[in-house]
Amino acid sequence: MSKASAGNRGAKKTKSKGGGGATVTRQKKMQTSQQDHIMTLRAAIYDTNGKDKDVTKNVIPFLKYNRNELDLEIEFAVKPSSKTRAKCIAIEKEHYGEEEEDEEWEQERDEDLRAPANRFLIFREKRKSEDDGLGDIVGFLSFRFSIQGELVDEMVGKPTLVVFDFFLRESIQRKGLGRHVINMLQLIAKKENISFIQFAVPEDCEGIKKLLTEKCGFIIDTMDYCKGSMEEGMEVYTKEIGIKASSAVSKQKSVASVPIDKSNKPITTSDTTKDVKQPMITEGKENQKTPVA
Repeated sequence: MSKASAGNRGAKKTKSKGGGGATVTRQKKMQTSQQDHIMTLRAAIYDTNGKDKDVTKNVIPFLKYNRNELDLEIEFAVKPSSKTRAKCIAIEKEHYGEEEEDEEWEQERDEDLRAPANRFLIFREKRKSEDDGLGDIVGFLSFRFSIQGELVDEMVGKPTLVVFDFFLRESIQRKGLGRHVINMLQLIAKKENISFIQFAVPEDCEGIKKLLTEKCGFIIDTMDYCKGSMEEGMEVYTKEIGIKASSAVSKQKSVASVPIDKSNKPITTSDTTKDVKQPMITEGKENQKTPVA
């Protein structure tokens, strides 16, 4: 047994003469990296009191969009109300051109949107005065903080912000809102020390692909970090977010008091949902297409 192996009592021992030390070192590095991912995700999901964190508090200027004949407010939500979910589902149906009721599908989508793991950006028309109620919902985006491999059911890779749904009414598309929202997500990811952003997109959905690649700097994710692959007809677009190491360490220390899973498994909001699955931005009705913003 090598001296390196003998000096690490908590690590798994190996009988190989030449590679024992390297094996132990890799294992300890993997454990350390995994623990770092846990802390990063915890910091993005929960505040220091263990409550759901509003990640838009550091990007307040992005919560208004007033250009190209649009005057909108963007609202962050976790566990939106039944009324809000119903309006989001109605917008999704508009996208498909569906007018007839499909009670079974609507119930399934409502269950998807109720998943505690979801974080939402709700797009509303701006109120005319402070006395008015909330503005009408004209679009929504859902996302979660997780690990890169979740899109193929493998909890491997680095922390990522995964976008599952992105629907806008036809009247507000192609007016720069999509690019504005993606820039906002990149800033959120950077401030929360999240390494990547991912979008799952149908191969024939040229509008969103052009927006992601030509205007926002995304590339096709080869997913070399996992064994699985996306279903046929789907592509994953990703962008790496630059993070300062000192900032990441500071964030992790600030949530050290929040309990963590001692099993060393990656922690996401899905741990609180009993493995409830969420739809990607391409699921739902047949032949769904992501709106072009």
